[in-house]
Amino acid sequence: MRQWLLLAVMWSLALLSVAATVFELTHFGIGYDARAYWLAWRRDDLYGLEPGDRDAFLYSPAFAQLAWVPARLPFTAFAAGVSVCAAVTFAWLLRPLRPDVALACWLMTLLEVVAGNVYWLLALAAVLGLRHPAAWTVAALTKITPCLGPVWFLVRREWRALGVSLAATGLVALASYAVAPGEWAAWASFLRDSSGAGSEALRGSVFPPLVYRLPVALAVVVWGALTGRAWTIPVAMVLATPVIGIASFTMLCAIPRLRRVPSESPSRPRPTADALP
Repeated sequence: MRQWLLLAVMWSLALLSVAATVFELTHFGIGYDARAYWLAWRRDDLYGLEPGDRDAFLYSPAFAQLAWVPARLPFTAFAAGVSVCAAVTFAWLLRPLRPDVALACWLMTLLEVVAGNVYWLLALAAVLGLRHPAAWTVAALTKITPCLGPVWFLVRREWRALGVSLAATGLVALASYAVAPGEWAAWASFLRDSSGAGSEALRGSVFPPLVYRLPVALAVVVWGALTGRAWTIPVAMVLATPVIGIASFTMLCAIPRLRRVPSESPSRPRPTADALP
């Protein structure tokens, strides 16, 4: 009975997500968030808009540079490409679940899929990052605070993985800085000047500001690392997101694959990543 009730709730949320997605497509079109990445190099000032403004670019210059080539496409093609990648990624992440449960969960991601934010990339990094630590570069150079993979490696004393994750991020950042040092200075100023924007965006929200959530996120990932519970990584990432919205919870799609990683003590020599599917 309880299982059927849970499934009914899930499908109710899934159908609500479908309705909300239709509304968003009707009123805002595809790529509501992806448009900021497409426009990044089409404006004079990469960080000229304030956080919360439509089409404001918030991430590092490195991310803008990586998006430069696909952003040469017409916007509709660019946004459609991002949405397809997101949809396929979520489907792969949810594949370990029972088909009816996986489909319900996938339908819940549709708002993120059509909006084109980067949460699908962060969810993918959470899974791939245990075996390929360089994947955490994506989180470090976009939303920053959800980059909790290095914390996991540090607690578990996986020094090679920690070194690779930090070195990869550093190399990408240095290469980007060498090409556009002025943009990095502008991003640093942008982050400093907009440090209170997250709290303003959360005004009236049910979620507390990041300053309260981040210690909880760190505690969750530390506990998970000590007990070998890799599924805690995306949970902590949601808590560590600068501004939590409905789309933030799509990072939890990483849980089904991470639950397949066996629990191991940090003292064991073999990293948990070996068991990843």
